Amino acid sequence: MDNDNKTGGKGLSTDEFIHQLMTKLKTRPDSTPPYRSLLIFSTPRSGSTYYSDVLSSAGQIGECREWFNFRYMKAYCNIFQLQDLNFDKYLEFIRAKTSNNTGTFAVNMHIDQYRQLKQQGIDVLGLSFDLVIYLERAEKIAQAVSLAKASLSDQWSDFLRPARELPESIPHSLITGSLAKIQESQEFFENNLRPHCDFHFIYEDFTSQDNLKYFERPLEKLGLNMPLENLHTQLSKQADQHSEKLIEEYKQALFNSYQESRP
Repeated sequence: MDNDNKTGGKGLSTDEFIHQLMTKLKTRPDSTPPYRSLLIFSTPRSGSTYYSDVLSSAGQIGECREWFNFRYMKAYCNIFQLQDLNFDKYLEFIRAKTSNNTGTFAVNMHIDQYRQLKQQGIDVLGLSFDLVIYLERAEKIAQAVSLAKASLSDQWSDFLRPARELPESIPHSLITGSLAKIQESQEFFENNLRPHCDFHFIYEDFTSQDNLKYFERPLEKLGLNMPLENLHTQLSKQADQHSEKLIEEYKQALFNSYQESRP
């Protein structure tokens, strides 16, 4: 995320932030047409915003966000007072406003967003991305707890204001549902998208201290060379003691259920 967007986003809800972002894009001058493109596939709460923010930080690729998120496209329609979205015109707008004269258009996309668009007859892989990355989280229960919390609060980044306060306890059924959604996306990736991906990275690896190679290798494949010390992010992990407590409680509930089911 841009530093000004982070600072300006303090206190904004998710929808307010997206509306503000689209308003800024409308007034931003067009970039020179990009001639490279990068697509990041991910499942929700797998660190894709963090990863995209680091990649974008050195200013050598375009602003990488969830441009194919339906909430972004809805905000675009509201800004331009459109009844229906023309995807080709929307794509033209996003490419022109977010490449930032780097020659590289970049987008982060969850698997379920890909599937939703494909159901509408739009396969973004047909856009011939030069580089495709897949991000996955190894600790699936921690990911499911994070997804359940974000779904309840509608707080998808640490700098945004939650739309709803989180309860102290989150129903295990909601965490189970979140886990099922993550696994469904993972299976869809394995069955349909893996052959299209150039790199497959794990959240626990690329958020570690020794993580620069997970950003260096894709940039090199795009033909970009930059001082890696320029890569940075101001985003922070949203996991906290509350998350750890929920994770342990859920694991204990699963263990108890297993014990009760044994003959």
